[in-house]
Parts: sequence; structure tokens; C-alpha cells
Amino acid sequence: MSVQFDVFSDILNMIRLSGTVYFRLNFGSDWAMEIPPSPYKMFYIVESGDCWLRGNFTESPIRLKAGDILTFPHGDYHLLSGTTDDIPPQAHTAILEAHRTGKSFYQDDEACTTLVWGHIAFQKNILHPFLEHLPPLIHIRSAERSDMDWLKSITNKIIQESQSPQPGSSVVIDRLSELLHIYMLRAFMLEQATPDSYWKVFSDLQIYQALQHIHSDPAADWTLESLAYKVGVSRTLLATRFKEKVGMTPMRYITLWRMQKALDLLETTTLSTYDVAQRVGYGSEEALTRAFQRQFHMTPSKARQLP
Repeated sequence: MSVQFDVFSDILNMIRLSGTVYFRLNFGSDWAMEIPPSPYKMFYIVESGDCWLRGNFTESPIRLKAGDILTFPHGDYHLLSGTTDDIPPQAHTAILEAHRTGKSFYQDDEACTTLVWGHIAFQKNILHPFLEHLPPLIHIRSAERSDMDWLKSITNKIIQESQSPQPGSSVVIDRLSELLHIYMLRAFMLEQATPDSYWKVFSDLQIYQALQHIHSDPAADWTLESLAYKVGVSRTLLATRFKEKVGMTPMRYITLWRMQKALDLLETTTLSTYDVAQRVGYGSEEALTRAFQRQFHMTPSKARQLP
């Protein structure tokens, strides 16, 4: 009997998304704003009007229209502007400061574009091929959202709370931003699950079953042979297909996931290092410490002291 375990949810729980919306900004007709590379993953909702996006991820400017949603999973540099003309861009910090002081940074007769702007952050030190294979830009166009009522509801609520703040609005907006990104990641994953993409791993029965077993019981005494037996394929076939689809061997993936679970337990619980070791499949504190140092270049006790 196959293990019914949601690997995608388990990965998302480990990533621990946290979202923040900065501002709802109005722009005139001629403007350009550049955002440097950042550890934060910026996102935008085009509330009204349109604008243009440029960056190293595209050869030509991308037109953004009202209803579009975009996010930058790796915090890549990008430039937003109201026109394709070469207007000297302003630093995003200057625009934010102008907004904080109630000034109109761009003088214009009327607002031509309105953006809701924020960022999403992942848990620090998270290492997973899921994140590594995300593209520099995820762009969900309004024209593609006809069957995504959930997305329309979330974005409309974020806009509503941004326009007319109520008690608790900042918390509501932050939580909705996190939910928005979960939906965006899932929509992207499902759309990209083609035979020649990394995301095919989620529709490859044997490989996904192997992931289900690993994630449902990371502390089990897994070997390539026992995992192949659970999935019902040969060791050679599992090893070959797993590395082809996931980007690493099954045993390497098991170690990686155990280390992420150990880090999470160290940061979120008061369990002793020995108890953490038992929960992630290591027989002793010393064995966990050696594996942990190889992965994170620090001891478990050091990880627990980090802010």
C-alpha cells in the first residue's frame, strides 16, 4: 500500500514563508524604479494600469497589466517602469522614503499605475532542490486567471486591506501574502509538471512514492535497497531515475532532509541534541553533530544560538 503523504506541504512547512506588504503605491506616466538583488523575494500585484518589467531573466521588457501578480523567488535584480523609454531609474529606497513622508515622488496629473508591493522570506538556511529549481520570475497573468478564483479572492482582499486599513490589517495582509505565495508556487508547479521539467518529479509515481516514504518517516533506517523495495523497483532503476528527477541520489536526499528537520527542531523546540538525533534517524549526538557540521559548517549548539 502506498504512503499517502503530501510531500509538497511538508516542504512548504519547512520553508516557513513569512510575508510583508510594504505599500500600495501610485505612479504617474513616466517613472522607473530599480530593485537590487536582495535576500528577500519581492512581489507585486498590479492593481490598476500597466507597466513594464526588465531584468537579466528576459531579453525584452515584459508588459504587466492590471491583475497580474509576480514574484522573484531568488531576489533577483529587476527594474519596473511606466514606459519602455530609457528613463534614469530611481532607487527603490528613495521611492519608499518619499511614500513614508507623504510626498508624491513622481509629479503627474494623475496616477497611471497602482502597485501593491511587498516581499516574502524563506526560513534561513533552508536547502532544497525545490527552491533551487524555481525560476528567477514567477508571473501569473490576469488573462490566465479565469479559473483561479482563489487567486482573485486573495489579491482583492490584500488590495482592500491596503486601501482601507482596519484594526489588525497589517497581520491580515501579511498572512494573506504568505497564502498568496503558497498558491502561486502550487500553480507554477502544476503548470510546469511537463515530461522535460524538474517538476515532473511530482507526477512520477515511483519517485514521488519514494519521496513520500522519506518525508513520512525520515528517521527510518533507510537504505537504497529498502527504499526500492517499498517503491517496487530495482535499486539501479530507483537510483538512476531519482538522481535524474530530483538532482541527487536517494541517500543524499535523505541526509539533506534529515539535516533540515534537525535544524528546524533545534530552532523551534527545546529538545536536547540527543533527542533531535533520535527524531531524524541518528543513533547518537556525535553522529548527528558530524553530519550537521558537514551540511551547515557549524555545530547543532551553534545553530541553536543563532538569532
